[in-house]
Amino acid sequence: MFLFGTAGFGGAPAYFEQILGRVKANLGSEVAVIGSFMCQEKMPMSVRERYMQMEESPRRSAMLANFDAALSHPDAEDLSRLKAAVAEAM
Repeated sequence: MFLFGTAGFGGAPAYFEQILGRVKANLGSEVAVIGSFMCQEKMPMSVRERYMQMEESPRRSAMLANFDAALSHPDAEDLSRLKAAVAEAM
């Protein structure tokens, strides 16, 4: 099996690896994972609205910046990296 996933909050490889690790831990022992790939994905506007209601802080600013950066994902570069990861796993 090749695992592919997206996460709205992210971009950090360690965060993505943590998610993939939890998924792998829930697979049966008979499942062989030949590769994996995760990338950022856009989130619903309701998430941004929720962030806007938070008290002004560096954390809020970072969350809004991440939301805005995620709007274009998955993008062509993400898909290219996914194709490369699948090819490498084969």
